[in-house]
Amino acid sequence: MDQQEAKEAMIALGLSEPKAAELARKHDATFLLDRIDYVTHQVESSRKGSFKNPPVTSSASLRANRRFRTTSRQVADARP
Repeated sequence: MDQQEAKEAMIALGLSEPKAAELARKHDATFLLDRIDYVTHQVESSRKGSFKNPPVTSSASLRANRRFRTTSRQVADARP
């Protein structure tokens, strides 16, 4: 995973290009993709109409619930 992939994923969620580029410079790509995984889960599991601003939540999720089992954490836990 690279920073460009993380940046593109954030843009696809609705973050502005400058904000996505800033976050991609500041954080590891795996960390960012894990946060995107978390936000996507939150949006998909919320009641329709109750999730108003996924891009803002994406930025806020950098401080999100550390107990959420992201895809990369699941893969790491499955390794012997």
